[in-house]
Amino acid sequence: MGDTSIGVCGFGRCGSTMAMAMLAAGGVPFVDGSNPRSGELDDLDGLSAVDLAGRAVKLLQLFRYRQLPPAVWRFIWLGRHPVQQAKSTVKFLRGIAGVDLRSDAADQLAAYYMSDRPDALCRLRSTGPVLVLEYERVLAQPKRAARQLALHVAGVDGLTAVRPSGLWFDVRAAAAVVHRRDGSCRPDLA
Repeated sequence: MGDTSIGVCGFGRCGSTMAMAMLAAGGVPFVDGSNPRSGELDDLDGLSAVDLAGRAVKLLQLFRYRQLPPAVWRFIWLGRHPVQQAKSTVKFLRGIAGVDLRSDAADQLAAYYMSDRPDALCRLRSTGPVLVLEYERVLAQPKRAARQLALHVAGVDGLTAVRPSGLWFDVRAAAAVVHRRDGSCRPDLA
């Protein structure tokens, strides 16, 4: 990867922690100081002071950045069916965080995800190449998703049939961290 920094992006409850686990298992280290489980930094304001080269970081809150720190960026965008993602977010906020939400919160979030995704992707693409992965497809075909990650991290875009020599990403290990489940919002958060 050299100087390349990998930003894992999306809206909350999109599968970004799973993608970060796939990157770590494949051999991409997280940014120093990030959560060892999720790859997310507690202090996003300090991102510009962190060594980003050759590392992955979760960047779910893109709206907080007027401009990302200077780096050679490659991004992975995790998408998910907006209704399922919204249900999962509402369940998380109510159950884990204890937040009181309106009854139409899931509908409002799903509409937000659909309307804001194009702008978020446009912003990322103006900074570096973006690999879009859909959560449900990663669950259904983890090996294919791991190969896509490997090629993207290596700087090979749009050539899914190419197997670059010297590619160090461990596709098998990356695919193995994906747990069998469907993309629906689960009744629990276990």
